[in-house]
Amino acid sequence: MTVGERIHNRRIELALSLRELAEIIGVSKSTISRWETGNTEHLRVEHIESLANALHVSPLYIIGVSNDKPSIIAERICNQVKKMSVSDLEKLEAMMKVLFNK
Repeated sequence: MTVGERIHNRRIELALSLRELAEIIGVSKSTISRWETGNTEHLRVEHIESLANALHVSPLYIIGVSNDKPSIIAERICNQVKKMSVSDLEKLEAMMKVLFNK
């Protein structure tokens, strides 16, 4: 699988539009489209890191060194956390500290 295919497939798995992913990373929608269609010669290290964070994978997954992706449960949790208010995030953090005794 190419770098572009990895980016595209993962974006689709997470139900992100080109525009949404572009906004998260701070590039144009056309840049994401170019990367997905194989024009990755201008894909800088900082963009690989940003893509990995936005797509919830490692940079090694993006460049094709690893095939590891997060579990379905981890993805569901991440998607729910993204929707939470600051107040809810603070409550979640407090519960996690109790849960993990930290």
